Amino acid sequence: MSVRRRVLLVSPTTPLAKTLSRCVRHAGYEVTVVTTFQAARAYLNAPLDLLITELKLGESNGLQLALRLATTGIPAIVVAEKAFEHEVEQLGAVWLAQDTAAAADELPALMARLVQGPGSTHGVYSWYAGHETDAASSISPIPPPETTPGLRH
Repeated sequence: MSVRRRVLLVSPTTPLAKTLSRCVRHAGYEVTVVTTFQAARAYLNAPLDLLITELKLGESNGLQLALRLATTGIPAIVVAEKAFEHEVEQLGAVWLAQDTAAAADELPALMARLVQGPGSTHGVYSWYAGHETDAASSISPIPPPETTPGLRH
C-alpha cells in the first residue's frame, strides 16, 4: 500500500490554483487548496509533505509560510516572478516560475525531488530524507500557536 503524499497549495490566483492543483492530483498527491495566508495558517500543524505557495498573499507572503514549515522539515515551492528567484532560494525554498504553463511543466519533477524519499532528496534536501507520514491521518484545520515570532497574526 502506498502512502498518499499531502500537499498544501496556497494560491489566491484562480487560474494558477486550478492548474497547479490538477498537476498535483495527476501526480498522485492529495492536495488541499486555500486562497489566503490566514487560511493556510490553520494547516501549518497538520500532517503535510509539501507546501506550494504563491509569494504574494495580500499583506503577508508565502515565504513566511515556507520559513515556518522549514523548521519542521517540510519543503516548500514558492511560485513567484523571476526577480524573486534568488531571495526564495536563499531562504531554503524552491522557486517556481509564475507563468502557469511553465509551472505546470516543472512542478511534477520538483515535487518528486522534494518528497519522494531519500533517493530523490539525497544531496539536495538531505534534511528532508526519510520523512514519512501516517497514511491513516488526514489534513484537518489545526490552528497554529497563538504567538509565532516572525509571522503576522
